[in-house]
Order: sequence, then C-alpha cells, then structure tokens
Amino acid sequence: MSENKIFIAAGSEFVNNKNSWQYICKEKLNYDIFDLTKEKISNALISRNVIYKVNELIKMNYKTDDIVVGIMWTIPMIHERYISDGKNDDYMGKSETGFTSVVDNVKNWRILNHDSISSSEDCELYFKIIYNKLQSYVLSVEHILRTQWFLNKLGIKYFMTTYVDFFSNDKNLLKIYDFSKLTEYKREGYRLNMTAFNEVDYLYAMIDMERFLPIDSMLDWLQENCADNGFKDSEKLKPNDFANEKFTTEVILPFLKNTYNLEPNKISKLI
Repeated sequence: MSENKIFIAAGSEFVNNKNSWQYICKEKLNYDIFDLTKEKISNALISRNVIYKVNELIKMNYKTDDIVVGIMWTIPMIHERYISDGKNDDYMGKSETGFTSVVDNVKNWRILNHDSISSSEDCELYFKIIYNKLQSYVLSVEHILRTQWFLNKLGIKYFMTTYVDFFSNDKNLLKIYDFSKLTEYKREGYRLNMTAFNEVDYLYAMIDMERFLPIDSMLDWLQENCADNGFKDSEKLKPNDFANEKFTTEVILPFLKNTYNLEPNKISKLI
C-alpha cells in the first residue's frame, strides 16, 4: 500500500507552467502530482486521461482516500480522432504536433482544434463537414457526467471548473475575442450557451454542481478579481503567476477545505 498522497490535475488552457494552479495545489497540499494538463486538449481526452490514471493508481494499491483530482474543462469545440497507422511525424503531408496519448504514451489521439482549420487538412474537413455545435455540447456534458460518476463511485475527492463559462452565458466570449474580426462561422462557434437546448438540458440537470468551484469560470473570476495585474497579455486571456497563485489560494484551496476538510501543508514532494 503506497503511503504517498496524490493530486491528479487534468484540463487545458494555459497550463504548461510550473507556476500554474496545479503545481501550486501540489505544493500547498504537500501531495505528489500527476500532471495530465495539456494545451488544447478535448474534453473527451481530459475525461479518458483522468479515468485511466485513477484506475492505474488503484491497481497500484493507492488508497482512494489519498487521491484528489482537479479538472479544468475546456471549450466544447475541441475534438479528437484516433489515428491507428502511427504516422504521426508527417501526418497528411505536414509535420504536426497535435497528437496526445491516453495509454502507454502512444500518441495516437489527434487533436481537432477549430483554430487549426487554416493549417490542418483534417481539422478543416472535420469542422466543415462533421462538426455540429449542439453535438459538441452534448458530448462535453456526457464527458463531465462520466467522469463524475466514475469518481463518485470510488469515493474520490475532486473539484471541477471551466476556464471559460460554457454553461449559460452566451456572451461571455465577447470578453475574449474581438468578434468584429471573426468570420460568421467562428463568431457563432465561439458564442456559448449550452443550456439553451433541450438535448442538453436533461444531461446538464444530472451534473453535480456541488463538485464545481463556486465561480462561473477561472477566466471570469480572474478578470473580475485581478484584471489589472493578473495577465501576461494585453487581451487578458493568459493568467500570470500572480493570478494562478491568487486563484488557487482564494478559490481552490478554500473549496477543498470546506468540502473535504483538506488543509494546506508546508512541505512538498514532486514525482
């Protein structure tokens, strides 16, 4: 039986920094960390990565009470496809970096990102022919539900949030993008109002919102609480070290204390 306590962090959006929220959580809690965060990853892969890693830890005899999971869901418009031929170095005639793995570090999952339409043939085909906004909403809620049901069944402590509020505010991305510079296709794609559709409502009603941080989203909270000194870009999209520290100490850690009675510690270790 392992004696280490584990913090599993998963999600997307500006997380590739040792001063990001997940490493501050790791330090404050004095937990070892498995960092599954990646830039521009789909909600499907966020869910799969968490389920796979938790299952592996349990097979290694970690106690479920010693595992804490933190997830930051990304926008629903990012998808993925499985590439089985292994030709990832020069996929579709171009050198691509948009591959990731779930099992055994085999990078066969290809990220389909709406921002890559102009430079990636399969992304262009997907978003012009297959992509559907409502379907993306349905899939994202199903990924959230699957992950919650899995963690709840095991009795694992966890919190969830989103980087951008995609549940109910159909104007929230106006704060992020200059809509006047977007095509109508992208303008509609970036406008999020998940709960406006009957196909989503019954799924959304099953989400345990008590496991979500008590905020609209990380970005909304930062823009409200440290707009002047919390970002490293003029568009106020990319949080800096100060913002990550403030968000972790004022939102995440109080939630863990109030929900699970987890107290910060002073000494930490890193896997």
